[in-house]
Order: sequence, then C-alpha cells, then structure tokens
Amino acid sequence: MFAGMASCIGLDAAAQDRPSGPALRNLPDGLENEDLIAYVHRIAGGWDVDWYRRVLGAANEYKEGDEILGVSARTPAERQLARRLLEQTTLEQIDSHRPFEDKMHSVLGLAQSKTQTQEIQTWKLVELKAFLLEQSEQEIHAIRPGLSSDSIACVVKLMSNQELIEVGRKVFNPLPGTQLGSQGYMGARIQPNSPTDHPDDIRWQVFNAFAYAVGDVLVGTNPVSSEPDSVALVESTLKEILDTFGISSTIPHCVLAHIDIQAALELSQPGSTALWFQSIAGSDAANATFDVTVDKLLQHAKNKQGKFGLYLETGQGADFTNGHGFGTDMLIHESRKYGLARSLSQTLALSMQQRGESSEPWVHLNDVAGFIGPEVFRNREQLVRCCLEDIVMGKLHGLMIGLDICTTLHMDVTLDDLGWCIDQIMPANPGYLMALPTRIDPMLGYLTTGYHDHVRIREKFGYRVND
Repeated sequence: MFAGMASCIGLDAAAQDRPSGPALRNLPDGLENEDLIAYVHRIAGGWDVDWYRRVLGAANEYKEGDEILGVSARTPAERQLARRLLEQTTLEQIDSHRPFEDKMHSVLGLAQSKTQTQEIQTWKLVELKAFLLEQSEQEIHAIRPGLSSDSIACVVKLMSNQELIEVGRKVFNPLPGTQLGSQGYMGARIQPNSPTDHPDDIRWQVFNAFAYAVGDVLVGTNPVSSEPDSVALVESTLKEILDTFGISSTIPHCVLAHIDIQAALELSQPGSTALWFQSIAGSDAANATFDVTVDKLLQHAKNKQGKFGLYLETGQGADFTNGHGFGTDMLIHESRKYGLARSLSQTLALSMQQRGESSEPWVHLNDVAGFIGPEVFRNREQLVRCCLEDIVMGKLHGLMIGLDICTTLHMDVTLDDLGWCIDQIMPANPGYLMALPTRIDPMLGYLTTGYHDHVRIREKFGYRVND
C-alpha cells in the first residue's frame, strides 16, 4: 500500500513524461510477417527507441495511464497492428532492444537462467503464447527461468482475458512447506489497519478475521506513523496475538514501514519482526521515490534471516505518476518489478544456504491493483484486465503472487462492481487476497476485499485455506 500512497502524490510529476515525437503520430501500416524491430527500422529510417516504445504500448489493452504517456493505441486497428508486429518478434530481439536501461535492468538479467534463455531465444512471441496455452505446468516451469521480464510483459500483451485465465489457473509457485499459492487454494493477508495505530483496534480486527478462518498468509498492518517506537508497538501487538494462539511459526506478521526501519528494529530487538515489507518499482529512478536502491534491497535480502523472508508490493502506474515513466508503458514497468522480486528471492535463498539455514525462505508479492486512481485506469473492466495481467506475469517470474483488488472513491467502480471484479478474476487462482472487516479500509479509506468475500469465494469456487 506504501507504493500506492507514494504514487498518489504525483500526477504533476507525470508531466515529465508528456507525449512527444512518435507519440503524437499514427502508426504507419506494417508489411506482411514483419516483426517489430524491422518495422521500426523501416518507418524511422534506423533504430528509434521512441517508435519502439510507441508500438509496445499500442499492443496493450487501453488504460488511461498509457494514454497519458502517449503510447496507447488510438484505434483498435492500431492495437491489432502492434500485436501482429509483436507476434513475429523473437525473444532474443525483445531482450536485445530495451525500451530503457538502468542498473536495475542489468540486475534482472542476472536472475535469468542462461541455459533456458538460449534454448528459447529464437522463439517468436506468438510461439511462446501458444506454448503457454497448450503445454503443461511442468513444461512451462522448465522454460520459465529463461524468460526475461520484458518478454513476459510482451507475451501478456498478446493474450485475451480468457487466455490469461487459462495460464493463471495452471501455473503455481507455492510458498515452501505450505499449500499457500497452490492450485485450488486461496489465502489471505489480514490487513488490520487503525487510524491511530491503536493496539485494541488492531487486535479486534485480527480476532474478527480468525472467526472467518481468514489470515493464513500474513497478518500485516499499514502503520499511520513510521516512527520506530510506534512501529515497534504495532509489531509487538501482532506478534503477541500470534504467540498467544501458538501460530507464530505458521503465520508471519509484518508492519508495512520502510524496510530500513524494520531491519533496524530487528537488530535492536531480535525476533520482533517476521516478514520484511518493501514497495518496489520498475526502475532505479522510481525506486528512489521509495528511498531504496537495488543495492540496498539486495543487501537487506542477504541479511534477512529465518524462513519468513520478504513481502513486496507493486502496482501498475506507480512509476509514471511519480515522473519516471521513461515513455514506456505500464506493463513493462510492472513486469520489471516482478523481475526485481525474482532477483531478491534468489539472493535471499542463496544467502540462507551459505549460512547453513535449512529452511527455504518465504518471498511473496502483493499486486495493489487500482489504488492510485483514474489516472491509471478508471473502470471495472480495466481493473479485471490489470489483475489478470499481473497474475500471469507474477507466476511466470516464479513468484507466489497475491492481489489487492481495490478501487478508490474517485474511480467509476462501486462496491457492487468490486464484487463482480472478484468473480471475474478468481478463476485465474491468485495466491491470496486482502482481508478486512468490511470492504472499506478504516485508515486508508479505499475499497478492497472483506472477510465475507473470502467465505463467499471459497464456497463459489471451491478454494481452500492452507492445510
């Protein structure tokens, strides 16, 4: 949620990404069987990254955020053209033509398996799409480590909602030693937020969740104050509840303060924290908005001890609304966040092995879809699309991914619409959802999923909580 709140600061910052050049022009017609790289060279008379970004963005389903960036398709015909060009483009071409580069992008490449990358680099995106739809989960997992974040984003652009559901419902990355994130399971993060960080507010919300058999993934509070003493109080409140019920080794707690504060608290009070939270973005510049760098995050991953590792949050649109869109569509940015999460997960696991720790770390990601507002997208159909895209991108990165299916009060999505969205998304089987006493957060003031939604989802879709 920290990502969403930070992003709300800054539509003025998005002015840095005002459309120019190719963004203000229509896409010329393509040739038969022409790939995206050849197309850009032909229409621009050489390589032009702005035209490249324009076509990448035009392949997306429409969202207001891409329009603000100047990369959305102006007509359905433009969208079809962009997708035809992408279909004929190979994974190697995508990986060697980057819409923008920074240090974070180089780190993402280190997390790819070079062996698997070489085996599939000549595949066209249309062939990758067919493979994902037709082959088994085992075969998909065999090639998944070789997929780059940009290639994953591009293949998702080519899929319909139903095709995204088909991939989402057969690819799973459960948390070690659990059924969380497995097929047929739907977990929950209890979100006991208080407008005053009052321990009693927090406790009673957790007790209420337990009455609904909700909360198997995480008990995590968004704090009002990030002062260390206040964060420590909320941490101890959550830990005390889990210790009292004897489940602190089964269900972790987390306070969504900055990761530096959580690490400092653990250093001064060992055992006081469980999962460490941090919002992450799709570029070095956008991560600086959250006061983190790739090096800092990697160091925290190396230092983190115990099976409860990292809890990361993302969301489409958080980059350009802070002025760091780089003329590149929201899907590419979001996929690169998942690439960063993959890198952090690998770093944490390796560090634990080197220290001789026997357990495998929990690392999971929550996609906060809809929190920023109508400058990113504004209606229920777009919310569904965003969630389905992110589920598949997360799973293809090897992540256990959950959703905050949410909306703000200034979007054209009602409480009833939110229920409709949940029903459209659930067949794709995300790992978990948020869980609050009602659909309205008492501190953040946005709309999301309530405890009662989890009970209804279990009954309607046959999902289970962790065994």
